[in-house]
Amino acid sequence: MHRVSVFSLNATSPKCVIFLLHLRRNKVHIKLCSAGDHSWENFMFNRGFDSPCAVDAAYGNGVFYCLFARGQLGAFNVQLKEWSILADHPLPGFPSHSANLIASGADLWLLNRRDSKPLNLFKFDFSEMRWVYENNLNNHALFIGATSFCVPAVGEASELANTIFYRDRLSYSITSYGSTSPTGRASPLYRKCCEAAESGMVWIEIPSGEFVTTVIYCGFGRHAQSLLQNIQFE
Repeated sequence: MHRVSVFSLNATSPKCVIFLLHLRRNKVHIKLCSAGDHSWENFMFNRGFDSPCAVDAAYGNGVFYCLFARGQLGAFNVQLKEWSILADHPLPGFPSHSANLIASGADLWLLNRRDSKPLNLFKFDFSEMRWVYENNLNNHALFIGATSFCVPAVGEASELANTIFYRDRLSYSITSYGSTSPTGRASPLYRKCCEAAESGMVWIEIPSGEFVTTVIYCGFGRHAQSLLQNIQFE
């Protein structure tokens, strides 16, 4: 995939920014557009590393992050209009064209899977500016698929703590990273999430309201069903 795109917020928000990135020769090309704009705002930067393509993008705290096929990580600051390379060294286990990048608050996660091998979970260490292996989600749950996101395991979602629900075009997996509750694994919500991953449904995170409230839907069209509601992010 030579192009990646992501929204900063719910697409219906007047403050939503659309981010597009693609590589051409030795340059990184970025386009931004917000509600009410009549044209794209264009930027071009030196690539600064060797990678065949962009793989995924995510938004968090005013920054668009972009993952590249050898594990390099770039960041575009929306306010400053600046592009920077956070990690320019290849990551073990790459190249990969199916990795997922997930931003959650101040955390940045990377999930990588090659062929039939187990999932590899990384977390970006901003103090050392590098990816590190991670074996604990610290009471979060990750939903990975055509769309990917992270939710804090509080309230009803505590039943999903430290679990990754993963689905790609060919396979699915339910993996624990950290301690999980035996009662949570027996809960109706946990079973519904497992069934959704197994059946290949699409995860959708819908933020709404002054305080972001997450509603997780799975399914297609009129068959979509709400799995989880009223999880508030700080």
